[in-house]
Formats: sequence, C-alpha cells, structure tokens
Amino acid sequence: VMPNPNSFVPSGVSSGKSKKVIAVGRYSAPKRFDNLLLIWKKIIHQFPDWKLEIWGEGEERKKLENMIEKLGIEDSAFLRGYTSDIEKYLLESSVFVLTSDYEGFPLVVLESMVCGLVPVCFACQTGPRDIITDGEDGFLIPMNNIDLFAEKLAFLMSNEGSRMEMMQKAIKRANDFTPDKIAQSWMSEFERLKSLKKDNDRTC
Repeated sequence: VMPNPNSFVPSGVSSGKSKKVIAVGRYSAPKRFDNLLLIWKKIIHQFPDWKLEIWGEGEERKKLENMIEKLGIEDSAFLRGYTSDIEKYLLESSVFVLTSDYEGFPLVVLESMVCGLVPVCFACQTGPRDIITDGEDGFLIPMNNIDLFAEKLAFLMSNEGSRMEMMQKAIKRANDFTPDKIAQSWMSEFERLKSLKKDNDRTC
C-alpha cells in the first residue's frame, strides 16, 4: 500500500513545552469528541494549567457545548471553531489527539507530527496505524479504551522529557511521507514490476 504524501511544510516546530492539547476535525459523531471530553474529565484535575482545544465546526457543536458544561470542564476544554490557519495553533500545542471511530489516511496526524506534536490516537482500522509507531513517535490506543487513552495522555502531559524525546521521533517519522520519498517508493515499485514482467517473459 502506498501512503499519501504530506506536502505540508510548517514555518517552524512546536517548542513542546506548551501546556496545550489539540484536536482537529468536524464536530460530528464519527470523530467521537464526546469520548475525548470524557477522557479529559478523567485527568484534568491533575493538570489544572493545561488546556484542550478542539478546532472544527459541525452539527454536534451544541451537544459538545452541553457536555463540557455538564462535566464541569469549561475552564480547560474549548471548542474553538473553524480556522483557516491551523498551523498557527498546532505550533502553539504539544500533544495532538484523535478519537475517531474511523479514518481514511488522516493527513492532520502527519501535519501535527511534522510540527513536532506527539500524537495519541485510537487505533481505528486504517489511518493512525499506518503512521504511528506505538510508544516511539506517538501512542496507538485500542478502540474505545478510554482509560488507557487517558493514561497515555497524562503520561505525556506530566513527562516533559519523554514528550520532547518522542517529539523528535515524530518529526523524523513524518518526514518519511514527503512527496519526494513517496515518489521514490512508487518508482521502486514500478522498477520491481518491470523486472517481474521481464522474468515472466523469459519463462514464456
């Protein structure tokens, strides 16, 4: 399988020291931001100076606003709405989270990693598992395991040294998906198929 290339080149990288967690996506049921808010509720009492920002827009805004109020996390969890400059807010954050039920090939995960953020993602059938090496450049969480997601997110929030180490690995991994490297993978595959065809022709 050939992955999509990431042509996004940020103007810089995150310091990794910002006490912000960021999520990006449409406010819709498949993105499961309701699970993200439950995860945040589990750990935020340990990290009163950290903030969660969810960037996007969609039909579940009111539901999520009500949930934030009901959980009592209005001071730390924010629905920021739509932005045309997500790079700015990625660079201001340290951790990227994705709680989707399913994804295709989520370029936003690569974009966050190339900005230096460490991703924590549910390991849906396709997408994050094609990008992240669990425990090295991010964390892959079994689907709907909210407790483990909260544990790994809290680990990153409380361990700056580990976060900074994983940040460097995340940047390196994201660079495996540059257009030049993906093009080279295609060329190598074409050469392999060409060689295979020649071998088959000889045996005919």
